[in-house]
Amino acid sequence: MKITQLTFLLLSISVNSFAQEIEYKLIPGITKTDVTLGNEFVFACKLNVEETLKPETTIFLYGIKHCSRGYDGFYKVMYNGKTYLADDKSIIVLPKDEMLLRSLDSSSMAKMEECANKFSKDFFEAKRKKANLYLEKGKKDGILIKDASVYDESEYTKGTGFKVIFTNPSNKTIKYISFTVTGINPVNDIVSTETVKGVGPITSESEGEYTFEYLWRTDLVSTFKIPIIKIQYMDGTFKTILNAEKLMIPDEYYNILYAD
Repeated sequence: MKITQLTFLLLSISVNSFAQEIEYKLIPGITKTDVTLGNEFVFACKLNVEETLKPETTIFLYGIKHCSRGYDGFYKVMYNGKTYLADDKSIIVLPKDEMLLRSLDSSSMAKMEECANKFSKDFFEAKRKKANLYLEKGKKDGILIKDASVYDESEYTKGTGFKVIFTNPSNKTIKYISFTVTGINPVNDIVSTETVKGVGPITSESEGEYTFEYLWRTDLVSTFKIPIIKIQYMDGTFKTILNAEKLMIPDEYYNILYAD
């Protein structure tokens, strides 16, 4: 089970109790089955579902939660910088850590909560810094690609389409934007390279979304590259971007920059 360097550093955050000389820190656990995470009990001791994790996912624990019936089978967990509850039967924890979690008094629990809050704050601060690096790159090149994909047009016809969603992070309005897209088959050979054009206007900080149907008249295209994007602005200036896949931004960072 791999833990990233960022996760390792955040895990080491601790809050010292001078009275007890105890080091409080988040406790690692691993999911042994599919696990649902939630924050509220919607029926008896059933959680609402906010996230679903696959087996062998690393999460971090910081306490025990009782539901309305007094059942104490829920861990307070930290996942992806957010706090949730999870059924303890689906998570593997070292026996000594399990004993510690179940022995926490109100004062110790407050310390663990403080540790979890610090972890969350530092986690999101690190993610925001990474998101800002994407934004700086996007402002320089004139585009951030939220999503791009190829798709099979129909089970009854041969054809593959191309979809793209992007943001204009520049301070100019896009008039036209052209995408040169290379379709690649399952054995990594080039099928063909096509160029398509989208019509604006796409103002600063706005999203553009285009779907180009039957870009390839074959079902063999399974992936793609975007070797060239050309942008024409309303002021008559142009920008050419090479190897544009580098401007694809993961959802976790895009949502930080452009959350509603």
